[in-house]
Amino acid sequence: MEVTCTGQKQQYKLCQSTLCPADSVPFRNVQCTLYNNRPIPGSSHQIYHWVPFYGAPNPCHLNCLAVGYNFYYSFGRALDGTSCGPHSDGTCINGQCLMAGCDGILGSGVTNDSCGNCGGQNNSCVHIHDVFRLPYPSTGIFGYKNVTRIPAGATHIKVTDRSRNILALMSPSKGYVINGNWAMSRSGVYKVAGTEVHYTRVTASHEFLEALGPTDEDLYVLVLFQEQNPGIEYEYWLPKDNYYNMQRDSQATHKAVDFVLEAWVRTPTSTSAGDTAKEQSKKNNHPNDQTVYAVQGQIPEEETLLSE
Repeated sequence: MEVTCTGQKQQYKLCQSTLCPADSVPFRNVQCTLYNNRPIPGSSHQIYHWVPFYGAPNPCHLNCLAVGYNFYYSFGRALDGTSCGPHSDGTCINGQCLMAGCDGILGSGVTNDSCGNCGGQNNSCVHIHDVFRLPYPSTGIFGYKNVTRIPAGATHIKVTDRSRNILALMSPSKGYVINGNWAMSRSGVYKVAGTEVHYTRVTASHEFLEALGPTDEDLYVLVLFQEQNPGIEYEYWLPKDNYYNMQRDSQATHKAVDFVLEAWVRTPTSTSAGDTAKEQSKKNNHPNDQTVYAVQGQIPEEETLLSE
């Protein structure tokens, strides 16, 4: 039997998304201090000073720890608008911890799609997913090899390598950002192209790059070979306008293929300064030809690397 709830419908929306000043007193602290120097119900006339306690089962109860004692007391519900915790994005409403959707409405559950549109259906961007399979060179010069160009506007970027080979990242404005100039970078967060790139090298044979985006300039992924290449997997989402513009730019050498982005990579060039060289190359295990764009001055000529 269905029961229809009666009463006024209410919807809560966050009206302020900026952080409070660093020296401000948290709202939950203020509520706990209201009970300072007052006896708690059912006790003697002992009085306490209170600070927030975050280990209780319900984060939206006003749980306060007695300073200098090993107990806490729950003073009922925390006031609406109280944060669920110091490391939580939730907000307490009617004793419940609710998360705001991308629309700002608490409890709506609405999220951004991979294109960055609130409540979208991923219909305004294209998912690019490919594997770089260039084999380890058996002879000749060893150095940085181009993997791919990740165009400006890309979101949800992920590059994964499962080998002892070393990924490198560079941008036109900053040059090498990660693992460049024959130097290893630490795992961490690197700010480039208007976003934060999270670089992690879990072991000697597993590393990846991740960025939420969107990027405001191109990013270039390279690899420094140390052993055979098992395949470097990369993926990202690109707005359709950016994708179609790239297709139009490449029509001089390629027939446009729906929803397939051909890999664009930089490569060293021997042309004179300022010239741009274009050449065709065949990509291993890939049905489409690969356009190789070389822009002088951005990626260094091949350098000799002493192999282990």
